[in-house]
Amino acid sequence: MKVKLLSVATIVALFFASCGGVDKGLVDKITKFEGDWTSMVSHVNGVADTMILTAEETTKACEEACSQECTDKKMMAHMDTMKQVCNNAKEGMTSTITNITDFKIKLKTATDEFAAWKEKVMKGEIKAEEAGKALDEYRAKLTDAQDQLLAFQSNFDTSAKECTSSCTATKECCEKK
Repeated sequence: MKVKLLSVATIVALFFASCGGVDKGLVDKITKFEGDWTSMVSHVNGVADTMILTAEETTKACEEACSQECTDKKMMAHMDTMKQVCNNAKEGMTSTITNITDFKIKLKTATDEFAAWKEKVMKGEIKAEEAGKALDEYRAKLTDAQDQLLAFQSNFDTSAKECTSSCTATKECCEKK
């Protein structure tokens, strides 16, 4: 579907370029960028969906483990510490999901802005030099977005790992006799 949409967009862009005198090289650059942007947005959506599922599964497992009572009186204080680590990790996952959800909204806005800008370029309302500068700015936004996604993923993975580790430790503590 994406390929068809990109193909149609390219054909339309080339049509406008041939009729409106828009630089073909610029049209090619815009079309390539649009493909890269679309791919990145799709990747962000997939990562966000995966984070949500992982957080749900991890949180459920941790809540089950943390709801158990520790039978070893010497380990009760240790159990409380593990539960706190688990709660902090769950908050970390939740925070990252909130942040990436907000990020997706910003990407949608940037995507809409790009589409409106592209339409003006294709109609010849924006000069090639000006459009080239704006395209460089959009490329910078793409790089920033990719870096932000890596940061979200790193933060989430760290929290999920801490949550899983504390969950395992809590289960082991509760199972000691």
